[in-house]
Parts: sequence; C-alpha cells; structure tokens
Amino acid sequence: SNDMVVSENAIRQGILSKERLERSYKMDAERLEDPVKVEIYLIKDTIRGVYKIGKAICSKKRLKQLKTANAGIEMFRFFEGVSEDERVLHKHFIQQGKRIDGEWFSLGTSDFEYIESYFTAKNTLNP
Repeated sequence: SNDMVVSENAIRQGILSKERLERSYKMDAERLEDPVKVEIYLIKDTIRGVYKIGKAICSKKRLKQLKTANAGIEMFRFFEGVSEDERVLHKHFIQQGKRIDGEWFSLGTSDFEYIESYFTAKNTLNP
C-alpha cells in the first residue's frame, strides 16, 4: 500500500526506526481487532423526508452540530456499534439504489426493519 511505501522510504532516510514502524503496525492491527464503539444514527430530514446514516461517539452532540446547517432534522434512531457498521449499511442501501446523496438515503419501513435486525443479530452474536 501507499502507507507502506512512505514508511519504507522513511526507514531508508533514517526518520523512523524499524522497531518504531513495527510497533506502529502492531497498534494498527490491535485497533482493527478492538474497534472503537460508536453510535450509528439515523437522522431524519423532515423537509426532504430522507435519512442520514452516520456515526458519532455521541449522536446527540452530532445532531446539535448538524442542526446549525439544517434546522429541519431530528434524531430518528441510534444503535451501539462500530465504524464498520456504518460502512456496511451505506453499502447495503447504495446497492439497493436508495442513496440520495452522500450519507442521505430514501428509507422506508422495511429498511428500518433491516437495520433493526442487523443490530439485533450482531448483538446476539457478539454480546
């Protein structure tokens, strides 16, 4: 990958020690194995009738930030998860042709049921 090329060049230039580089890779691997918990949220744009699927450490704070740009939004639902969950849901709904733009999707009842069952199944497998 590009990161590895940059890192190898840094070693050649003596900027990074090999030990420090190995420690950095190990930390990245551990981070992937033990992902940071986030909240995966659905925010509704009440004017357009679309939903934003996003992630935040605190979804209530995120809603407050987003409201400054768009007063017509409200928290619809949120779930405990990890960053990967947001990517999985985006990919699923993009494949379903439901993306309007960016992280905004046109979702209905069956989509909300899909999201609910996604998190229910995930939490049953990984309590």
